[in-house]
Amino acid sequence: MEIFAANWRLAAVAALFFVGIVSRRTGVAGEKQGRALLAFVFNVGLPILIFGALTGVPLAREHALLPVAAICISLAGWAAAVFVARRFGLPKTGEGAMALCSMSLNN
Repeated sequence: MEIFAANWRLAAVAALFFVGIVSRRTGVAGEKQGRALLAFVFNVGLPILIFGALTGVPLAREHALLPVAAICISLAGWAAAVFVARRFGLPKTGEGAMALCSMSLNN
């Protein structure tokens, strides 16, 4: 029970997810209701989870460089992926997939 008390926000978002699965499989909710629940989870539930997790984090000047470093790493990964994809003559879809994977995996 202590784990639930410490992670109640995450449990609430997971509960919404499982309510959607059960509702869909039992036929209580259709595609329209599923999309509405998904939109609610992403637009309301996850931001509450993220902001709730950040309330106890102290802000320091050194932390301001983290987003800058992440952007620089993403741009370097994108440039390397585009260079390699064009060097190997990959189609545009392959180039895009390679760039997306290199940028998302490095952050």
